Amino acid sequence: MDATGRKDVMLPQQISLIGMIQSRCSEINQLINDITSRSPKLASQRLPIHMRRRAASHNINRLPSKARKLMSKRNQGQKSGEVPEKKKKKQRKSKKAVVISQTKREAKPDRTLLHLWFVKRFKMLKVFNSTLPSHNNTKNQRKIHKNSKDDCIHFYLAQFKCIIIKIEDLNSLSLKLNTMTGGDLHQFFTETSEVGSRNVHFYENNDHNTEIIGPVKLIYIKSVNLLLIWSHILIHDKILSVSLEIFKDSSNVPMNGEKTYQNFCLFGAKSLIHLKNVLGQSSSFLPDHFVEGIFWNPNWSFPSKANTVRESTMSLNDFNGQKIFLAQLKKYKNREAIILTVPFCDSKNFWNELVRNRSHLVGGLRDLQTLFCETSYLNFPSTGYLDLSLESNPDRQSWSKIMMINAQTDDYFLLRDIPTINIIKNSLSQEKVDHLLQSIPKLKQSYLYVEIVCLNRGVPSKGDIICLPSEDDVNKYFGREKIDIKLSQIGYGPEESIKTFKCSALEKSSRKVIGLVEYGHFSYDDGVGKGLAAITISSLPDLIKLRKTELLALTRSQKSPTFRFVKILIDIFLDF
Repeated sequence: MDATGRKDVMLPQQISLIGMIQSRCSEINQLINDITSRSPKLASQRLPIHMRRRAASHNINRLPSKARKLMSKRNQGQKSGEVPEKKKKKQRKSKKAVVISQTKREAKPDRTLLHLWFVKRFKMLKVFNSTLPSHNNTKNQRKIHKNSKDDCIHFYLAQFKCIIIKIEDLNSLSLKLNTMTGGDLHQFFTETSEVGSRNVHFYENNDHNTEIIGPVKLIYIKSVNLLLIWSHILIHDKILSVSLEIFKDSSNVPMNGEKTYQNFCLFGAKSLIHLKNVLGQSSSFLPDHFVEGIFWNPNWSFPSKANTVRESTMSLNDFNGQKIFLAQLKKYKNREAIILTVPFCDSKNFWNELVRNRSHLVGGLRDLQTLFCETSYLNFPSTGYLDLSLESNPDRQSWSKIMMINAQTDDYFLLRDIPTINIIKNSLSQEKVDHLLQSIPKLKQSYLYVEIVCLNRGVPSKGDIICLPSEDDVNKYFGREKIDIKLSQIGYGPEESIKTFKCSALEKSSRKVIGLVEYGHFSYDDGVGKGLAAITISSLPDLIKLRKTELLALTRSQKSPTFRFVKILIDIFLDF
């Protein structure tokens, strides 16, 4: 003992090699296994590329359940003689409790059938009075675009709902539908051999210009006398109520098929091959090569697990005991697509097999809108057609204000007559457009959907105003390299930049406002900003008068005081 009262400690003079090896036995064994084995050493290396970003963390709970056990042993290492703690068994719910919980979740009106699958992998968006997937968490926008041509990508079309009519009297049905669509559908029903499809618009009060309900897709299955009416979720209830009113004295009674069929969509050159691999032996009704048309299986069955079997709200006896599977093969310009109609009771199991290990190739609403803008098809704009009287359309006041500026009236409608649009598209001359407006005066109150292409940098966004340029603006554009026009160069004070954008002050803009942008995106096909917009037809003569090589207009966003030049392309946008 020293002066401080502490005892002297004798340090060992030799080291036991056996004891040291025994204390490091687990680390040595792990090191030997890592050297001799060729398997990936890190957890993230065992996962697909699109899952590695999340798995890069050292938190084992962020790994998939299959990889947690293996990596926990590697990271912690079991010491020799140590007894591992017994894991508590997870108390499993009974089948009855699972069914009750699923029923409660799905009873919420804003949730779709696959809500649970998408909410884990997607950013969700509250739109159309529903919670729908917007875009994937894996930042797969470029991958979606690339594989939409070369491989296969998947979409769940939850924004479309179905109405079912079991046809008892075909003549009565065609006459009733003619009053709603303003066309002759008798030829469509009689000329269909097995399955036929047609896109039409439903109207109210027999006014086939202004009182539109919305676009629908009719699918007629002749052998089972069945008519499916697919419509957007915004107008589904309206079409159902109008149909029930029209068919109330008829033997053809419409029924809500929301929980009878579901819609899916595949895009890409390998979509048919992938669909055949998923269906297996039941894919014999599909063609060997991609051919446009509708193919169907009247007695389709898909293997389902016992705990996920769901019953349709409509008895299968209503369709003579048949479960119908439809596949519509269609080409959208340079892309191949397959639109699937699947029975509700098999939809969840079918989707799980369809996207197994392919969740990084699933797109949402953002990707779907971009894809259809690239192919000049309308997948129902973000708030519905601009002339629909919907509470969810906040821009209706702006559309009325712009029409008042251009045509001195706040009543307007969207031009849908394809022959008239073809005349405007093929003969862009001031004389012919003036003659058309004089022969049909009501056209002055109409809007026309157009495609806008940014001539320099920038991407149009929803709500941007479209203005008519002056002669000096056009001369400056063709006479200089820089495309942007500063407010100081056009004599427009910067203090008015935000005020004139509001609906109540659109007429104070230094350039005449002729339209609004409905949707904008960056086109990976062309490498420029593009958008879907609507302009007044009464402004076309002025645009043609200023044209030198192409139709030019100005756009300006709410956040920028700078006008940008865009090119206007008149095209026929078909309904999806």
